[in-house]
Amino acid sequence: MKNVLTIIITLLLMESLAFATCKAQNDSAFHKNNISKNVVYIEALNSGYSFFYEYNLWGTVNYERTIIYSEEFNCAIRMGFGYDAFFSQNVSHIYKLDGAFYTLPITFNFIDNPRGNHHTDAGLGVILNNHGWDGHRIFGVGYIGNLKYRYQKKTKGIYFSAGWTPTVYFDHHITQGINNFIFGTMDVLLNLATMGMSIGYHF
Repeated sequence: MKNVLTIIITLLLMESLAFATCKAQNDSAFHKNNISKNVVYIEALNSGYSFFYEYNLWGTVNYERTIIYSEEFNCAIRMGFGYDAFFSQNVSHIYKLDGAFYTLPITFNFIDNPRGNHHTDAGLGVILNNHGWDGHRIFGVGYIGNLKYRYQKKTKGIYFSAGWTPTVYFDHHITQGINNFIFGTMDVLLNLATMGMSIGYHF
């Protein structure tokens, strides 16, 4: 059940991406050549936020690339990375690395008002992580979304965004989530109150 649901949702996301990519054939060359295409930013309390109490991952470092341009909206792919190491201390006060939690959010974003400075940013994607379990090779896949206000000029400059970044996780190993519940044979972790705020530079 879990594998089938994961495959179906992933295929739907891939289909949406393929459709949007095909639409790029009708883009305006003028618009494409006169807008910043890259954003590098730090996002806090975001879609990369830790799903578990014991890990303190509060943000991610991200790169975004605009791939589709039109008069009405732009589309961009964003990839981020978050990392948190946790240590223990022995009797000699020497710290030992017990494990690490890392996360990799990947989203496809639609950005309106490409000619202005103020935008609505809506996106869907997946988030990968390693659960942070030391000595285990268990990886998790969740689904994320975002609906944010975005400040970004047409050319290079300061980038800022803030808004709603919900996540949902289907897994058999989640035992300490804040908002987890049972759905069939799966544990479901649903974070609807997650907010993100980002600052960076676009060029």
